[in-house]
Amino acid sequence: MRYVVLSILCSVFILAGCSSGKQGLAYLREADGSIGAPIADVEITFIKEDRSSVFTATTDASGSYSIELPQARYVVLATHPDFEDYNSAPGFSVVNSSRMQTMNVFLRQPRVTTVLVVRHAEKLDPNSNDQTEPLSPDGEVRARDLAEALYRAGITAVYSTDFVRTLATAQNLADSLNLQPLLYNSPAQLATQIQNDHNGDVVLVVGHSNTAGAVANALGASVSTQTISDYDNLYVVTVGAQTNVVNLQYGADSTSDLEKNANVMPTLLLVQNTALGGQLVSHVAEKAEVDAIYSSSSDAAVQALATELGLPINALDVSDVEASTQQILTDHGNGVIVIAGSNDVLREALDAVGGYPIPAMFSSEDDNIFVVTPHVDGEARVLNLRY
Repeated sequence: MRYVVLSILCSVFILAGCSSGKQGLAYLREADGSIGAPIADVEITFIKEDRSSVFTATTDASGSYSIELPQARYVVLATHPDFEDYNSAPGFSVVNSSRMQTMNVFLRQPRVTTVLVVRHAEKLDPNSNDQTEPLSPDGEVRARDLAEALYRAGITAVYSTDFVRTLATAQNLADSLNLQPLLYNSPAQLATQIQNDHNGDVVLVVGHSNTAGAVANALGASVSTQTISDYDNLYVVTVGAQTNVVNLQYGADSTSDLEKNANVMPTLLLVQNTALGGQLVSHVAEKAEVDAIYSSSSDAAVQALATELGLPINALDVSDVEASTQQILTDHGNGVIVIAGSNDVLREALDAVGGYPIPAMFSSEDDNIFVVTPHVDGEARVLNLRY
């Protein structure tokens, strides 16, 4: 009888809270961290954790929204052409009760634009340049690795040339984030489109062996445009008052090749200090022209990288991480610096350089790498990658 009564109550009072979902407002996040005015026309997308369903809502003239959602965990994207996009990954928004729950989102004025540039994954016929040449089985694995590596990076747009192999390389990540790959024809056209439509956002660009340098340079960098022969490069291009390029790697090791870096400002690579994944950390960072390595303990997370590069592991003073981080930046100029530490140490280091957003760090995970390039105007967008 009790269940019948509850069912009747839900039917009669459904507007009072028996439907599950989210409601709230989109606000401007001011430069000083305070909350600004509500923002209209923000598109908010909820992607179910198992990626089986996608739901969208748009804020009205008052900046508010309301959407009914099944009980589950969701990755949330919030986008607006005039503001930095928001991506909750790796965090989730949880709908766990039969009522409308409040969730506000906060967008910032555009500051640093981040463009991640990769070559398409391995193709079936290595000697074919045909537009219809598909990925090989190894290439299909790499495309999945790319999606895993970048799922938490905050990407809200994916660009690809109109080739079967580039679109296939982008598709796994695009599907995971409910994005439709956008086509581009030339680096110059692409750079203009990114600056006009994605200012302040995080964008993935999939191209070819002879286009990675050209794309970076169209965005303001100065790197070699020589053709690359390997498939595992991940170029992190940050565009602010200056354009910085750091050459990372992802997925399975590929043929060793030249480096493409333009370190005109410092970049921190922050890793969780555990022995697990040491060789993978080495692969991720070995082409980044690392200038120094620091660690808060004797754990082996960065030992393989230090051995590979012939660098010492310097002790990180954890008694004052903020001051230590600032001193490291002073000591190493425009170099790339690797810092290994506990999650608490990494949070303090990111906070010391004005990193945004501070990513979720889970004690059960040890495969994250946080990339942050502090720009001269004090802005520092944080990328959460997985290796």
